[in-house]
Amino acid sequence: MCTHQARQLGVQDRDVAVLVVEALFSTVTNVDFDAQRLQAPLVRAVQLRDKAREKAVNKRYGATSTDMSE
Repeated sequence: MCTHQARQLGVQDRDVAVLVVEALFSTVTNVDFDAQRLQAPLVRAVQLRDKAREKAVNKRYGATSTDMSE
């Protein structure tokens, strides 16, 4: 949801786009859903979600002292 809202505000992030493609590919090809194999992408997804949330809030309400160059 955060990435969708960020995109609506004009904030785009290549890392999010890459993760989405990798996650979709992983779910289609990993028929046994190996929990250990999927843990790292899930952790990364949470990190990117938080990054998108911060960028969306900063875009909507003005940038704060947080570094936006990531």
